[in-house]
Amino acid sequence: MVQYQSTRGYKEKLSFEDVILSGLAPDKGLYLPDSLTIDNLNHLTEEDLSYEDFVKTIFIALDKNSAKYVDDLSLYSGFENSAEPVLKDLNDTTLIMELFHGPTKSFKDYALQPLGAIADKRLSEISERGLVIVATSGDTGSAAINAVKDSKNLDIVEWGVPHNCPTADGKEIQNSSYRALKNGIKLNDVFQMVKKYKNSKDSRPPVSYTHLRAHETRGNLVCRLL
Repeated sequence: MVQYQSTRGYKEKLSFEDVILSGLAPDKGLYLPDSLTIDNLNHLTEEDLSYEDFVKTIFIALDKNSAKYVDDLSLYSGFENSAEPVLKDLNDTTLIMELFHGPTKSFKDYALQPLGAIADKRLSEISERGLVIVATSGDTGSAAINAVKDSKNLDIVEWGVPHNCPTADGKEIQNSSYRALKNGIKLNDVFQMVKKYKNSKDSRPPVSYTHLRAHETRGNLVCRLL
């Protein structure tokens, strides 16, 4: 059976079912299958598959236990249009794949959309509910929220508003805030993300994770959105 181990060497190994909901390993590493080889994937280039079927085939080629989660699942339901890659010729020998055609125009949509769908199916299987605790707007936030917004097994979603206070929230959240600020994200941009989410067909109650001052200066807007 394929097992998954941290890229940083944490000794405990997990099954595919456990990895789906685990996030990072305890040592902050990423989980990789212990039997990953190029031979697992060689045959994929010989098949004419849609992009979504190609992704499913990769899952199953790496770990047959994933088949029951991906076979009948729509992995890219959040894409307004097809998830088929748009390829542009750079020169005679090089193609570039455009990664901004997902719901949030982020390359992360291609990874987080399948994860959200698979996690939802796993939660349903074990009759449990999940919670997205913090997703910083302008970093991974909008892509993560869009990946789970139609889930039937997630109770609430929390937006983190990026700020530049160096003593707040701990290292990981602060670093995500710095990345968001570097991307030019402002408070009004976050409110627009919330508005778009609230207008979706099955939105969960959102929580604004920010300073009181933001609510004092934009209280009416915040109340209408939440």
